[in-house]
Amino acid sequence: MAGIEERMERVHLLTDRIKEKRDELISVAVRETGFTHRECSIEVDVNLKNLQRFKAMASTFAARQPLCGP
Repeated sequence: MAGIEERMERVHLLTDRIKEKRDELISVAVRETGFTHRECSIEVDVNLKNLQRFKAMASTFAARQPLCGP
């Protein structure tokens, strides 16, 4: 299993990629779900904010061990 630093780096890269592709993600979501542009942009932005909060939680995550063991 990856260490906390590697996992946080992956989250950071994912966050950057979502920012880069935000408009495209929203367009696909509108097309695939039939929801409005506004609804889909809210969903993308909420998920982006949640991912950005992971950095603040890194110290909490670092101390945890998976239930199934290391």
